[in-house]
Amino acid sequence: MTLLGAVTDAVYEQRADRLEPGDVLVLHTDGLFSDNPPDGGGGPGGARRLIALAPRLTAAAGALEALRVVIDACGETGRGDDACVLVARVRP
Repeated sequence: MTLLGAVTDAVYEQRADRLEPGDVLVLHTDGLFSDNPPDGGGGPGGARRLIALAPRLTAAAGALEALRVVIDACGETGRGDDACVLVARVRP
């Protein structure tokens, strides 16, 4: 996989989805789950773990609380790779 923006001739897929008021969008790098059990990788197990956080992320009162949800689930340290997370809520 090519690092986003690292080369000028890379081809990326595009997708458009309509977000509704109250929806929560979570974008993350693969380093978020890379060293965390149970799956030992950022693959489907990591996606399932992130989806399991959806109710708590939706209920979060703000960015700091959403960050705490992610840190509690994924750990604050001990990763083999950098991680970046963006959580955005569509306002009603």
